[in-house]
Amino acid sequence: MSIALSTYLADVLSQHAEVFDFGSHALSHSALVAQERTRERLEQMVDFALIETIRINGQVLLVKMTMQSRNSTGMLGENG
Repeated sequence: MSIALSTYLADVLSQHAEVFDFGSHALSHSALVAQERTRERLEQMVDFALIETIRINGQVLLVKMTMQSRNSTGMLGENG
């Protein structure tokens, strides 16, 4: 009887190990999917930040050029 019980318990234990192993694979896959989505989202955020930086630098350049143009026009007007 103890041999039968030991065999039964070993069988139950192996089934639990298979279920646990499957669960671990499922969790690992979910973690990898989440990690990939996070990486993609971060890449999108970096791209957006670069585009915004270029846009802002363009606006700053436009303001500088406008100010320089006004200053040079103003100086000519005062001197001319």
